[in-house]
Amino acid sequence: MSWEQADWDLGGEPGLLPGGGRGQDRQDRLIPLINVVFLLLAFFIIAGTFRAADTLVIEPPVAETGGTLDPESKTLFMGRDGKLALDNQIVSADQAVERLSAWLARDPDGEVQIKADAKVTARDILPLLRQLSDAKITSVRLIAIKRRSMP
Repeated sequence: MSWEQADWDLGGEPGLLPGGGRGQDRQDRLIPLINVVFLLLAFFIIAGTFRAADTLVIEPPVAETGGTLDPESKTLFMGRDGKLALDNQIVSADQAVERLSAWLARDPDGEVQIKADAKVTARDILPLLRQLSDAKITSVRLIAIKRRSMP
C-alpha cells in the first residue's frame, strides 16, 4: 500500500483538517471574507462625500489663512475666461445677481460664496462685486485654498 492509497485516521471530524474534506467547506470559509468586503463597501458608501462636479473647471487661489465654508450658502463660480456658473448652469452676471437676490429674499441670513479661478484678476471680479453690492448683497466670501504650512 502506498502513501496516496492509505486511509489515514488522524482523529477529529473529517471536514476540519486542511486539504481534507469536501469542496463545500472551502466555500464556507469564503463567506466571512465576502461579508467583510460587503461591510467595507457599505461603510465607504455611507461615509463618503457625494458632491456634484463643478460646472466650470476652476483652480482657486492659495491663501495663508482660511475658515470653513457654509454648506447652506450659494456658490457662484467664475472661470478664468470670466464665465459665471450658478446652480450648475452657465449664467450672465445679471442673471446671477437676480437669482442670488431672489434666494436672499427667502433666506436673509444666507451668504454668497464666490469661487473664482486663480487666473481671474481684480479687474475681472470687481464689476461683479459692484453689481452684487448694488443689489444689496453684502455678505460675500471669496473662496481660496489654504496653503499648507511647511514643517
